[in-house]
Amino acid sequence: MDQPSQAAPALLLDNVSKSFGPVRAVDGVSLKAFPGEFIAVLGLNGAGKTTLFQMLCGLLAPDGGRIEVMGHDMSRDGVPALARLGIVFQQPTLDLELSVAANLYFHATPGQRSFQAATAAASSLLARFCTSRASC
Repeated sequence: MDQPSQAAPALLLDNVSKSFGPVRAVDGVSLKAFPGEFIAVLGLNGAGKTTLFQMLCGLLAPDGGRIEVMGHDMSRDGVPALARLGIVFQQPTLDLELSVAANLYFHATPGQRSFQAATAAASSLLARFCTSRASC
């Protein structure tokens, strides 16, 4: 779909990359999604879809490139960027690859609270329900 040159993308990924040691999980991904558009990311297991999603949600920082949500750069202006994201999970479950603490921080932060308020709320719950930090 051709967009007028003055239309700003709702989501912009510009040459985004992420490596884990010698493994390049995401390698130079670029795309623009304009308001009203839908984007599907398809690929084999291990293709980098989850890593890309984690960078879009602010859980991981890209090694290179730029991610913008509604004009807000995720690396410099993360809270307003996350406040403009709507996240719908494939299944209503916790991310089994994350710790209990990481799941709490992830679900408390996007757009609902400041990072400080989310951290305080998650820390309070962890102190209340976890017998040790290692178990969470």
